[in-house]
Amino acid sequence: MAPSYELSLIYRAMDKTQLAKTIRPLCEHLLQRGSIIRNVQTENNTDLPFRMRAHFEYHTQGRYAYLKFDASPEAMTSALDLCRLDQNLIRYNVFKQPDITKYSAGPRCKHMRKPTSAAAPKPAAAE
Repeated sequence: MAPSYELSLIYRAMDKTQLAKTIRPLCEHLLQRGSIIRNVQTENNTDLPFRMRAHFEYHTQGRYAYLKFDASPEAMTSALDLCRLDQNLIRYNVFKQPDITKYSAGPRCKHMRKPTSAAAPKPAAAE
């Protein structure tokens, strides 16, 4: 099972169609290397928290995008190389997501309580 990642991207201020054309090569690059894209989320153009410099330009507005996917480490490093070359990308960051399957409550989890019914209380034992 490939590790899960979240790629946080800040693009130049652009409209939705331009952003889709810009993200598409990155997604295709990941898919060609056997990755599974779970979610792509974009936000509207917003003011950046501070002035950022990228590719010899200063930016005060940008557009955030988030990409959640499962990929091999080799596919991840090649995707980062592609991000480094993208002229529309101001800043990017990768977060490795924890493996949720090892934290799921299975039958071996000894700290789980059995469900109790909130119905009528049990009758007292007769003496």
